[in-house]
Amino acid sequence: MKKNIFLALDFNSLDKALEVTHHTKDYLAGIKIGLELYSAIGLKGLKEFEKFKLPIFLDTKIFDIPNQV
Repeated sequence: MKKNIFLALDFNSLDKALEVTHHTKDYLAGIKIGLELYSAIGLKGLKEFEKFKLPIFLDTKIFDIPNQV
């Protein structure tokens, strides 16, 4: 079965994001980490997701949304 779902991890907690990814990893084509989570976890936290062996889409949208800048 082809997997088409990218899970948007719109959290500000590494533990919560890892927990949700762990419970859904078998159904996912990849994960999306947004600005809120990336700001909270940084590059070190981002490396925690490598264990799931899923593609990671880092979506910071720094210039897409005027309120973010």
